[in-house]
Amino acid sequence: MTKILIATSNEGKKREFIHYLTKLDLDIESLAKNQFSEPEEDGTTFADNALIKANYYYLKTGNIILADDSGICVDALGGRPGIYTARWGSHKDKFERIYNGIKDDANNNYEANFTCVLCYKTNEKTHIFFEGVTEGLIAKEPRGNQGFGFDAIFIPNGSNKTFAEMSIDEKLSFSPRGKALTKLVNYLNK
Repeated sequence: MTKILIATSNEGKKREFIHYLTKLDLDIESLAKNQFSEPEEDGTTFADNALIKANYYYLKTGNIILADDSGICVDALGGRPGIYTARWGSHKDKFERIYNGIKDDANNNYEANFTCVLCYKTNEKTHIFFEGVTEGLIAKEPRGNQGFGFDAIFIPNGSNKTFAEMSIDEKLSFSPRGKALTKLVNYLNK
């Protein structure tokens, strides 16, 4: 049985990874709270930051690592917060900054996407990236109480619900993390 360490301390991400990957014959572990300090994510792309985390936790544990970086990219904000999503302030501040940015945009553009890049690192020299992107809109106001992060304000194309109004299975069928995990699972099943 393959042992994989999910390299995140974000409880929402952990739940999604474990929920999706329990379908496979894998020994899945995740980081315990405060088990390790977190690496500095100073990359310039989602892939850079996912690889930084994968390398860091591989060196700490020697395990196969599944790391990700993800974020919301709002058209009216020139694609921000993007790779800075997790470090963009409190949830209240983040939502306000997005709504103010849309209000200040001449076109009142509510279009956005969520991007997720997974890095699957199997040894010191080998890693593979899997990317998922979900296009959608920023909701006029936060809705729902499921999920985490920006889930309450993002409506994926093909739905009228925010991620925070969806069950975990429904969200993973739309989300960039779900899309990237599907690619990973297809790879592992080959």
